[in-house]
Amino acid sequence: MCGLAGIVSKDGSPIEPSEVTNLFNLIIDRGNQAHGIAMYKNGQWRVYKAVGSATNAENAKAVRRRVRHYKPTSVLLHTRFASHGSPKNLDNNHPIYHARKSFLLHNGVVYLPKQYNNAIGQTDTEQLLCHLEQHGYDGLEEVQGGFACFCVNLRTPKEIHYFRNNSNPLNVVSTDTALYFLSWPFTVDKSPSTPVPAHMLHAVLLNNDGTNPKVEIVRELPSYKRVEYPQTPWRIKRLEPGDSTISAIPTWPDDELDEADFEEENEGLVNDLAKMTDEEFEAWLESQSHLWESKKSINSSCAIDPDQWDKIVQESMNNV
Repeated sequence: MCGLAGIVSKDGSPIEPSEVTNLFNLIIDRGNQAHGIAMYKNGQWRVYKAVGSATNAENAKAVRRRVRHYKPTSVLLHTRFASHGSPKNLDNNHPIYHARKSFLLHNGVVYLPKQYNNAIGQTDTEQLLCHLEQHGYDGLEEVQGGFACFCVNLRTPKEIHYFRNNSNPLNVVSTDTALYFLSWPFTVDKSPSTPVPAHMLHAVLLNNDGTNPKVEIVRELPSYKRVEYPQTPWRIKRLEPGDSTISAIPTWPDDELDEADFEEENEGLVNDLAKMTDEEFEAWLESQSHLWESKKSINSSCAIDPDQWDKIVQESMNNV
């Protein structure tokens, strides 16, 4: 579990350092092993990340100093609870860069159909970013797990993409002066947040001066495409509400021996087997093949022919 937050100014005013530290305080419970911030101004992004809690006195001071110096008109924040990759390695902490082409802030854990060897760190987030760069957002149909994300392609730096699936939260609220994001539900100036719709790609379109950002729904996103198997080894019977059924399992023949009986009645055989060479043991197995065929026929009887089902049920009921 990690924390996401963000502020996008609507009037071009720089984000105040105190606003940033306040947002970090709201999401620190979602991760305190590392933190990071992406800052936007005049068509460019700067990233700062560090090990440890964002609310630690020294770390909070460092964040305020950088925000005060850069004067960003938009910020994206992340607090990390590590699932893959040590937080002591900054390559594993968010925002995650890949080849300086794009960066991603991600809450969740994902599983991909393959691993990308050109990743620098050890996180599933970087694997997700590599996957998106290769396949685009259509590739999300192959992504299993949960995610809520901010994504910025540095070839189009004035667009902040944000999206999630049903597994991970992201909330947004718009006021007269700014657009706010947070993992938790929250309220700003008495305006309650609303969940970002799942499986929809949204974009915040920024201007150089930070004024009048626009929010657009870019497209619907695919969800994880589960593999559907056309057949099953089990016979499935659909029940309507209020219905009931009785299932019967064929019993093994009465002469089947349990483990204790076998050891008692075959003590001599067990001792003989222990003394056999590999070649002698293989020859003995071959001599007993008729028994394995018999066992197969018994096992196959468990696959009940539907036409015999009612008969088996009735016989079982008679034996109760």
